[in-house]
Amino acid sequence: MTVGDLSKKYGVNREAVRFYERKGLLPRPTRNMSGYRLYDAQGEKALSFILSAKNLGFTLAEIKSLLQIRVVNQGNCEKIRTHAKQKINEIDAKIIYLQRLKKSLSKLVTSCIKNQTTTYCPILENMEN
Repeated sequence: MTVGDLSKKYGVNREAVRFYERKGLLPRPTRNMSGYRLYDAQGEKALSFILSAKNLGFTLAEIKSLLQIRVVNQGNCEKIRTHAKQKINEIDAKIIYLQRLKKSLSKLVTSCIKNQTTTYCPILENMEN
């Protein structure tokens, strides 16, 4: 499968596939006589893994670590479970932060009087101070 075929199948652009390859997330594909990259089932599976992990919120560095654990085949999934639990903790922290942010912004919006001049706008005032 060429880079174009692979990118089309998974809905990513070609540069993203090449980027993942440069970063060591995708195995180096073979090349045909014309120099085109030819990805096999292993490359396709790796791209699917990368995209799924990204959708779960893992960073590229974390994905690389997960892929390395997978390649080494260390017998059980405790390390993967630990990574997933850490990600859940990060997500929980982000949710708390975003809820606080929403509450603060909602208070500012509520304190804003419609059609008031920007001379005294509580939202702008808050941002300046």
